[in-house]
Amino acid sequence: MEKPMKNKIPLSQDSRLEALLLQRGEDIGTVGLRDLNRYYALLNHHLLELCLTSNEANLICEALKNYRFEEDPDRAIAIWKQIDTAIQQDRLDLKWSVNSTLIGKLKVINHLQAVAIVDAVERYWIEERSDRPHKSSENKLFQTDLIKCCDSAL
Repeated sequence: MEKPMKNKIPLSQDSRLEALLLQRGEDIGTVGLRDLNRYYALLNHHLLELCLTSNEANLICEALKNYRFEEDPDRAIAIWKQIDTAIQQDRLDLKWSVNSTLIGKLKVINHLQAVAIVDAVERYWIEERSDRPHKSSENKLFQTDLIKCCDSAL
């Protein structure tokens, strides 16, 4: 069954993006799909490297609930500042029983890890706003790959 047309975005609407895709092949739809698959695989890989606990992931989701960045990698890499501010203002470290090592861990992440966190947090809040309120927070964190490594080993 074909998806409704409203979900299709012509890649040619963005001339800068179209030019970048054309540099990678003639069929921008195929190139775009290939590149998105690569991008999501990279996000998943770099997110799993972080090995967050459930409490750390919950704190991060709460701290970054309304955080947005578009194409500025320096804004993404600075998510630790947003999280640290939320910890200081809202005492999220006490709420989630997370110690100060989280900020140290986040200060040394690379750009892809930062983007992966922001992407996962966005997906977490989309799931939170969905019509499936019966899902536990832990289930949502697992579904978005914010927790896999550490908590699944416990």
